[in-house]
Amino acid sequence: MRAAVGPGPQRSRDRVHCRPACGHRAQSSAPVLDGSFEALADAPRSGRPPRWTREDLDALEAMLDTAAAEGTTWTLPALAEWLRRERGVNVDSSWLSVLLHRDGFRWKRTRDSLRHKAGPALQAAAWERLEGLRLYG
Repeated sequence: MRAAVGPGPQRSRDRVHCRPACGHRAQSSAPVLDGSFEALADAPRSGRPPRWTREDLDALEAMLDTAAAEGTTWTLPALAEWLRRERGVNVDSSWLSVLLHRDGFRWKRTRDSLRHKAGPALQAAAWERLEGLRLYG
């Protein structure tokens, strides 16, 4: 009875250019790759090229390493200004933050503290005075 209705499933698959494994769904018209990595090469990108180069970020990284060894701290706007002045690269400080995070830089906000100026003898004397002032126990 099937032959009276129309062509069989194999013939209809041949007409829509389908592989037998995919059933009756039509195959896309995308070109078949030969399996080499050259077939996956990026096309030229649209838009403006980046303002910074890898060499600019390497120079910034070297400067930050030197500054860390000297104990100097930097803000992102100051780093952006350094790149503009020394390398001629205009980068917004918020984008510079993203670039530095991509390279593995992490930072914390500096805190004001006087702990480094405290003398151990003075602290012990102050603790003794405080012990005498306690009203409980």
